[in-house]
Amino acid sequence: GGAMGAPSNQLRITGTAGKYMLDESLNRKANGIGAEYKYNLSPALQLNAFSQYNRTRFVNLAINNFNQTTSGLGGLHLFADGRGAVFGSYFFGTERDTDGRADGSKNFSGLRLGGQWMVNEVMDVFGFASVQEGRYGRENGTFLITRNDDTQDVVLGMNWRFAKDW
Repeated sequence: GGAMGAPSNQLRITGTAGKYMLDESLNRKANGIGAEYKYNLSPALQLNAFSQYNRTRFVNLAINNFNQTTSGLGGLHLFADGRGAVFGSYFFGTERDTDGRADGSKNFSGLRLGGQWMVNEVMDVFGFASVQEGRYGRENGTFLITRNDDTQDVVLGMNWRFAKDW
């Protein structure tokens, strides 16, 4: 990818490609393109808007193929001492089934909130929580229900740098 503009007012365009293996065999391929616009309201407050498009293709289960579009808005606030930050984003999108997926297309939306704190010169701790709701558009003929997915996760972690400026 690449970026245009100053760090305080920047547009970034990225491309992605991936292969996913299952039991040492190719399971699916995915590729896409994304864009993000970041704007600093102040040295401590950054807002962003983002969107991405991805194509996912399964090798042996083409019926599960889909095209996904995700968009959203986010923000980041740095604390006055520069040692910590809080962030959040709201996102929404759709997975359009391309080959007759049993559950049809899916609309989804979600929210992610988190933060990071510098403990010392070589260690940061971070955490975030997210929720996502997904609603499918077709009753699955095998199970005779319309699928709904609700996902929640909490992540806690640590970054360690072996040298101060890394």
